Amino acid sequence: GDQFRFAFNWNVRDQHWYMSMFDSAGSPIEQGVKIVIGEIILNRNRSQIRPRGWIIPLDRGGTNLDPGRFDLGSRVVLVFTDLT
Repeated sequence: GDQFRFAFNWNVRDQHWYMSMFDSAGSPIEQGVKIVIGEIILNRNRSQIRPRGWIIPLDRGGTNLDPGRFDLGSRVVLVFTDLT
């Protein structure tokens, strides 16, 4: 039942997507996390307000390449795994 907000930013300089996550009041939980294929997001964050689970970027195209400018949400999706 908890709600979270996400912001995604494309960094032109290093050609990567970055994700920030906020609680429903707008307080930051994670900020500026680089989206890398196979790397678990939220794995190191021990905040009590974060969701109890992990977010994992998966490449549906099978290339195992990090998402390019137009790949996030199509070839590359973020999957939430609940740990409760």
